[in-house]
Amino acid sequence: MNISSTPIKWSVFLKFIDTLNIHIDQAKGLQKKKYAVMQTAIASGAYFGLSIVDILESRWHEVHHVECYKFLFEWYRKPIPLNDGLKRLIAKNYQLVKPLNDRSYILKDDKQVLFHSMIHEQFNEVFKDLLTLCNLHVDNACAQTLRCTYALKIWEENNRSARALDALARELRMDWDKIKPLLTEATYECKTGR
Repeated sequence: MNISSTPIKWSVFLKFIDTLNIHIDQAKGLQKKKYAVMQTAIASGAYFGLSIVDILESRWHEVHHVECYKFLFEWYRKPIPLNDGLKRLIAKNYQLVKPLNDRSYILKDDKQVLFHSMIHEQFNEVFKDLLTLCNLHVDNACAQTLRCTYALKIWEENNRSARALDALARELRMDWDKIKPLLTEATYECKTGR
């Protein structure tokens, strides 16, 4: 785990997702589809606290027309319900991308036009580019940022309690003695270029 990843405050993350909507609406052709698949992957990563393996291996049928996200690689985690906003975002992006079927990978295009086979480093670079496009600076932005953002959201929803930290440590199988300083000292209000 890259413990130097800075989590994003949830309200800032939601503004980032909304700003990506504007860029998707303004984009044309393949760029529009690239933004849509990345928005789906990024939103899923933060909403569910996904590892990079889960993000890269996610398929449309796991998030499209479902009530709960069920973890394939992290079998010990409980399913997480999708809220209405996330369902709408995924449905909209599914219509934009038009994958061959629901079993298609989100980040691996069936026709190999968008992304041939995305790897961890490529995901991190595209994620950083999208943050920059939306005038948002996050220190050490990478896929782990999304998992830390999920952890910060859950911890804050539970009044920053030690019990919430313990539950997250079990759920995410992370060493909270090392990551707790990130949650307590994180730059919640990320720097924006506006």
